[in-house]
Amino acid sequence: MRNWIPEERGRTLAAIVTAAGAFFVRDHLALAVLWLACFLILWRQGELRSAIRFLCRIWLPLAGGLAIVWGMIVRGTPENPDAHGIPIGLEYAAMISLRIAALASVFQAALLSLRGFQRVRYWSRMGLPPSAVAGVVSIFDLWPDFVRRVDQVVAARCARGLMTDRKLITRVRQIPFAFRTLFLSSLDISMDRAVRWQSERLPERLVETAAASRGGFGSISGSVVWLTLALCWITFAFRHHLLPNP
Repeated sequence: MRNWIPEERGRTLAAIVTAAGAFFVRDHLALAVLWLACFLILWRQGELRSAIRFLCRIWLPLAGGLAIVWGMIVRGTPENPDAHGIPIGLEYAAMISLRIAALASVFQAALLSLRGFQRVRYWSRMGLPPSAVAGVVSIFDLWPDFVRRVDQVVAARCARGLMTDRKLITRVRQIPFAFRTLFLSSLDISMDRAVRWQSERLPERLVETAAASRGGFGSISGSVVWLTLALCWITFAFRHHLLPNP
């Protein structure tokens, strides 16, 4: 398993090359191939469930909104104002949706798949100082903390009789009232966390502990595999004239 896990710089270079190509590719097939390749990598990493959850909760509603805007309302593309029609708009919306899905899959495979000390080692070996490493690692944990805090706010409002039930529509109606509480509590927790980190030298200790731990460093062969896959996909895009003419 470890033989195909890339080193930090190999992982970063492969992700940058692939993401840069995905920004300029204008073909559905190339983006679909990239998406499928990233899905296979996520499956090998054991992160397929999180990828599917992202597709169902975020990507599908976004893709539907793009189809409605460009296919049903605009009925065209901003690059060619003279071309009109529902099929043209839907084709453009599909290309944008595939690009978003491919870029999100690259990000998930390269960064979000890192866990625990792997994430600390990655950012420390990329040259970030200990304080920046601790800050970046904490950013990746913001969403679980936010979800936990939202559940606490919802439970408190239900206990006070301000919410009759926990249905989705009821939660949506409570957003204006809960936003101030969430913002102020998150700010207060962040300030307390920063003070505690500095007093306990947590950033330095975190990097030192991650450097002393074993396993998960990746290998040169893994970097070669990832870079080869990225270059193969870029070559596939060029050979099939998938990049726009200058």
